[in-house]
Parts: sequence; structure tokens; C-alpha cells
Amino acid sequence: MKKYFLIIFAVSALFSCRNDIITKSTPENVFLAFWKIMDENYVYFEEKGIDWDSVYNIYYPKAQTAKTDRDLFNIFAEIVPMFNDRHVSLSGYLPNNFSNGTFPSYYIYDNSSFEIETLFETDTLFQMPKGDDVIVHIPDTACEICVKEVILMKYLNFSKTPIKLESYQNTIKNYGMIVPRHFENSNLYGSANEQIMTECLNNLNYSNGLIINLIHNEGGTDLWGILSLFYSGERTVAYELFKTGKGHNDFSEKIYQTFTGKGLVSETVPVILLTGPDTFSAANQFAYIMKDLPNCILIGKKTGGGGGAIRELKLPNSWQVHYPFEKGFTMQDENMEYPLMPDIYVKRVNANHDVTNESDVILKAIEVLDSINGF
Repeated sequence: MKKYFLIIFAVSALFSCRNDIITKSTPENVFLAFWKIMDENYVYFEEKGIDWDSVYNIYYPKAQTAKTDRDLFNIFAEIVPMFNDRHVSLSGYLPNNFSNGTFPSYYIYDNSSFEIETLFETDTLFQMPKGDDVIVHIPDTACEICVKEVILMKYLNFSKTPIKLESYQNTIKNYGMIVPRHFENSNLYGSANEQIMTECLNNLNYSNGLIINLIHNEGGTDLWGILSLFYSGERTVAYELFKTGKGHNDFSEKIYQTFTGKGLVSETVPVILLTGPDTFSAANQFAYIMKDLPNCILIGKKTGGGGGAIRELKLPNSWQVHYPFEKGFTMQDENMEYPLMPDIYVKRVNANHDVTNESDVILKAIEVLDSINGF
């Protein structure tokens, strides 16, 4: 996700004919501000199949009778999921909350009523590449990373490297695996920008295969820089369409994204991307563009989609609305808003609560690399 957060406080310019929308923070005015912002700026109405005028006709009367932000929250809790777009969200403060609550598209919650799901212990059966069955005990969801490390280190001869970014090295087969969880330079665990990725790649021996684990990567801001490490010379990798007017279909001509590659990873090295439903936004775009390289294979499950940069605007009650304001396409005219199917789909073979079954996907990647290298 190219997370461009443009916080605009002077929303009044949007509503020259209704000054009271800005001066009075009523549920009605907040709804009108939200509806107009999305009507004039959101880019995926056609892709999402949303009749925005119908949404107005249904929910504006409810907003007129709403008395509190809690009433308004309940209205938005019905509207936001209609977008089926994880880039669309509202964030803000609700009375009686002790902290900010966010209202994302796939699940709506506020901290005053949020309940933590109870986790149960589960035994999981993993099918090893050579047919050996290994029983791994998983105490809770957070320990899926522990299962992954057991598989990698004990059974596949990988060792964890002392590098900032989570990475693994198989010195016997010369395979490397890196696990960037965000494409940006931040304090978040697993964050990786071009510099961090370069440092990590320079400290791995991956001459026979490189695995990039994007299963839990939800995007970031440094997409183009990281991509440049995987090709050489000048390359046009994608194009974008920006809104140019208030109409739902008012878009610019194609704006091409052309960069000069660093060629850090040779095109003779097999590169495998691991994907899943949490491979989102910039990670989804990364997968779309990388799949066109001759040495790249996608393994796992369908990605989570997400193909546009984000803008943020403030509503009259200080809630903030986030939405994509441009569309991204591959050079083959594929709309990167949509989820991407991998080249090799890994069926779920483990009856556990890890919906990504990450360890199975890693095992399949090792199997593919072994086949390529004749091991």
C-alpha cells in the first residue's frame, strides 16, 4: 500500500453551498460530508458494484434522525463494509471510549465493546516433503511463527540469520528466505524498505533459490524501491489513473511508472513469492509486478487485493475517512485492486486455526526449489 496520508483540515472548500456542514458537527452533517467526499473522490465504485446514490437514499434519512455519534457509528457500520475494500475506513473517538476506535471495512468495532477471541490449543499434522509426518503442538495463534521455525530449522536445515529483518539461510542447498511484513521504514516488526532489503539480501547466500514470504505483509510505502532490486536497466513496471473530476469515471490518462533497476537479485536465481489473504496493498502490487519476471513463481493462496494509494480527510466531528484515490494497473492492464491467484495454489491440509497454513506453503516452496535444482 502506498500509504500517502494527506490530512486535509480545510474540508469547507468541498461544501460551498452548505456552510453549516462544516460549522455544525451534527450526525446529519457528518454523513453528508462523508457521502460527498466518497462520491467525488473514491475510485472503485464500478469495480465494487456500489450504487452510491442508493446508499444516500437509504441512509441519509437515518442520519437525519440520528442524535449521537454512537447512532452515526451504527450507520457507518452498515455502509463501510459495502465497499469490500480494506483501504476504506473511518477512525475517530466515541464517547465512553478510552482510546481511539477504528472501523475498517471487513470488521467494525469500537474499543468499548471489543472482545478478544478465546484461543484453544490445537495439534497439527504437517506433511513433510519426503513423506515423514511430524506432529507439532501449537499453543495459540501467535505461535504459528514458532511452528514455522521448527519446520525450517529442524527439518529443512535452515538457520535464522542475525539480521534486522526476519530471514533464514539453508547453507546446504544455498536457499534463502526473507519475511518482510511491511514495505516501509518504521519501527513496526518486520518493516523493510529498499535499504533494509538490500542489507538482508547481501547477507544471504541464495544462489539456488530465494523465498520472499509475503503471507502476512499488508503493504507500505516503498514498493518501487524494493521492486528495483529484482530487475536491471530501465523498466516501465505499471501505470496509474488519478481522479481528474467529481464524476465517478473522471480519470486521467495513463501515468506510467518507469524506474531503473538495481539488479541485486540475478534473473538466473529462482524467486518464489509466498502469498495469502493478508498479502495486501503494496504487497499485492509487488506480487502482480513480480509475477511477470521470468524467474518468479507465486505459491500459496489468493492475495487480499488492494491497488490504490490512500488519502485521509477529516470529517466535521474530527473522525477521519481513509480511501484510495488512484488506481494501479500492470503493463498487461490488470487492475491491481483485485486479489491475485498464485501460480501454485496450496490446498489446506492442516485442520488448525491458522487460515494461511503458512508452514504448508513454505514446504511447497522448498519442494519446488528442490525440483528446479535437482535435489
